[in-house]
Amino acid sequence: MTGSGGFRQALDAFLASDEFEIIVRDDRSQLPVVPRALALHRDGAFTVYSRRDEAEASLDTLVLEIPLVGDEAKIREALLRGLPAHGQG
Repeated sequence: MTGSGGFRQALDAFLASDEFEIIVRDDRSQLPVVPRALALHRDGAFTVYSRRDEAEASLDTLVLEIPLVGDEAKIREALLRGLPAHGQG
């Protein structure tokens, strides 16, 4: 894949996953002190990390912080906005 298509595919897969739903529900009930991180891989896969410093960005991996506050729609929007800010194209 060229460009950021794989990153968008990975983000779409995360947003459609049960893991996204669980994170939103858990974060609302526990209000974690440290935001989780989402690593989007160019091959379309994703990995969720408990802490931002556990995830390493590279040419084939884009790391986004998962916002702590907001409802599901706001978190989804924030993650989608994170893609262009990292040089999509």
